[in-house]
Amino acid sequence: EEIAVKWFELAQTGLPMTLLSGLVGPLRLAPADRRRLFESGSRARFLLNAYYEEMLERPLDDVRKELDVFPFVEPGVATGQTK
Repeated sequence: EEIAVKWFELAQTGLPMTLLSGLVGPLRLAPADRRRLFESGSRARFLLNAYYEEMLERPLDDVRKELDVFPFVEPGVATGQTK
């Protein structure tokens, strides 16, 4: 979801537009999910400095570990339970 990307981007760049997009956009994410995405973006390597062209041939799991970025899984999806 684009909103999830905006919360991650806010943590990475600190740009006001990302906060605005995250707050006034469709609030389909629960507050706990927004907090988790922001924390994930804060913990991850700064993605604007990554040399993606050097990573294209590598396994995705290796790239995720190097960048400390992991897929966002909506609550209940992994366990088969829904909100």
